[in-house]
Amino acid sequence: MMGIGASAGLSSPRESRRSDIDLGNTAQQRACKMSRSRIFNTVGLVGRVGNPEVVDSVAAVARFLAGTGVELVLETETAPMLPGGSHETVNREALGSRCDLIVVVGGDGSMLAV
Repeated sequence: MMGIGASAGLSSPRESRRSDIDLGNTAQQRACKMSRSRIFNTVGLVGRVGNPEVVDSVAAVARFLAGTGVELVLETETAPMLPGGSHETVNREALGSRCDLIVVVGGDGSMLAV
């Protein structure tokens, strides 16, 4: 039986994975390609405040984003999770006008609050 992807002329997931491997397209390489094309110049980062379980994830996301060359802007309450950082901080209300993309680390409530 033919799947939707096959009938639409799309490659199967297995073929897609194989082409990613063949091309050496790791997530980091794709992110670097994206940063060169500058789809998002400024990325805001928000972490669920008061939850120590998200601190490592926020730090990992911040390192990843900084490695892509985008300008990273931290939400004011998130900034203390990354001590010693030199990133700009703005209040939650200003993130939308300041950033091209906002990444939220937390649950549904954290995302809805932004």
